[in-house]
Amino acid sequence: MQLYLHQNKALSDIRTAYKQGYTAPVLVAGCGYGKTCVASEIAKLATAKGNRLLILAHRIELIEQITEAFIDWGVNMDLCDVKMVQSAVHRLDKMPEYNFIITDEIHHGTCKTYTQIYDHYPKAPRLGLTATPKRTNGQGLRDVADIIITTESVTWLIENRYLAPFEYYAPKTLVNTETLKTVRGDYEQKGVISQLNKPKIYGDVIEQYRKYANNKKTIVYASSIEHSKLVVSSFLAVGITAEHIDGKTHKKLRHDIMQRFRSGDTMILCNYEIISEGISVDDCECCILIRPTQSLILFIQSSMRCMRYVKGKTAIILDMVGNFERHGLPDTEHEWSLDGTEKGKKGQQNEAVARTCGNCFRTYFGTSPICKYCGHDNGKTKEQIKADNNAELERIVEQKRKDKKREDSKAVTLEDLIALGKARGYKNASWWAKNKFNNSWRNK
Repeated sequence: MQLYLHQNKALSDIRTAYKQGYTAPVLVAGCGYGKTCVASEIAKLATAKGNRLLILAHRIELIEQITEAFIDWGVNMDLCDVKMVQSAVHRLDKMPEYNFIITDEIHHGTCKTYTQIYDHYPKAPRLGLTATPKRTNGQGLRDVADIIITTESVTWLIENRYLAPFEYYAPKTLVNTETLKTVRGDYEQKGVISQLNKPKIYGDVIEQYRKYANNKKTIVYASSIEHSKLVVSSFLAVGITAEHIDGKTHKKLRHDIMQRFRSGDTMILCNYEIISEGISVDDCECCILIRPTQSLILFIQSSMRCMRYVKGKTAIILDMVGNFERHGLPDTEHEWSLDGTEKGKKGQQNEAVARTCGNCFRTYFGTSPICKYCGHDNGKTKEQIKADNNAELERIVEQKRKDKKREDSKAVTLEDLIALGKARGYKNASWWAKNKFNNSWRNK
């Protein structure tokens, strides 16, 4: 097995970073880029030289995928330990010395469990892998990384057939986020569920699935464990195979559910906070977003989960909660920084304005009223109408100011000003007139 040209470039950039004196670079690459392939090549080369490696990940599914990829790539697994960070941190006194540490999904790397491991091996160079180099709360990675290495854009990966093209639909917004509270950087779960936990909502989800992605293998991103299970019940009620999975699902059951989804025995996989990072199911063709989020990280990780490249596949993304209005589309470009997002700011959100066509419900970049897909005229956006109204209000106010100034200039005597003040309905027209007359006389 060997790397593609763009992955070889990433490998070269990583080597250059170490030569320049950096010790903890972060490789930032979109979901489906092939970060695990780059890590596999690094591990193969390192273990071939007798170096011992520690690979860290935070979920069993990631551990299994990385281990399988390393074996297929020809990595010497006798010198490579792939471990769950949660277990590794409690076994530091029993673990050997490592020459190199690779962390998958490094945006979790500022957590204490990770930093304890890093502190235990202060001399070991590190490499972090992620599509989104900051935490969901906006915190950057400067405490655990010293340089960001960027890669080709999502648009480039699609154009060069490393990611599947996508169709993004936002048929209806099921949640009014303006009424929701924010807790720890995201929408309060209780408020979201109160709006979503209604029979009509579940019916809308199934209706849109049948309309845009019928019989396609689909991952659903729900707003809570209970919500996910209710969505499963709704699909099962209409004869569509569906299962639920979350972080508390027993290890063996999680494995069995994932196997049934991969094999196609289960068509709909509903989850809560479990299948948003690193999970690869190449023939998954659709993602349904029914969890509104303020987190750009969560949006990118979930919306792109169906974009793994398979010849002839076009990924379908159904955004039922208006996430695109906050974050753009999966191929929106972002400028990442190790410093993350300042508190109180929204970071990279809304860099590119996107619109949903009222006719075909496809979502497209820009503010053009004409849909690029069906040619429908969607008229002005709410923001454009608001801007036009504000501009018109300013024009009216300015015109009134000019009209008053013109009337004032025509009043020659004090009596003229008093009469003007009374005509305008001033409560104390005489005082206003005398004050204006005296100022006018002084300025002559």
